[in-house]
Amino acid sequence: MKELEQRFPNASLRLHVSAPIVRAAYMVRTGNLTGALAELDRVLYEDATMAKLWPAFLRGHIYMARKEPARAAMEFQHVIDHRSESADSLLFPMALLERARAAVAVGERASAEQYYNQLFELWRNADADLEPLVAARREAARLH
Repeated sequence: MKELEQRFPNASLRLHVSAPIVRAAYMVRTGNLTGALAELDRVLYEDATMAKLWPAFLRGHIYMARKEPARAAMEFQHVIDHRSESADSLLFPMALLERARAAVAVGERASAEQYYNQLFELWRNADADLEPLVAARREAARLH
């Protein structure tokens, strides 16, 4: 990102959308949740096509890691509600899974089942050993 910022100092979308998202994703991966939130606050055009719903998705992960599942649920719901902005994005099924997990964390069992079922319907033809699907099936089974 540093090289891109140096080579294209006037590329607004790169500087104000892509760069903070990439830095935030790296910070989430390395456990710097506070820094990641600060980077996401720098995204000026969160609804830009280039953002592809990543800011909300990353914030959801941050809030789950900080044990704030109600806030996480709102972020994952944003991804779900705006699927048409990036219809082919893998963030949509992952947001369904994470939304279900957030619902479990706040004790909303019926809501969690609804999101798990939406995911299962969406991935009904997916490979049976797809890790997120295997995990989702295991988690959904625990609800019963």
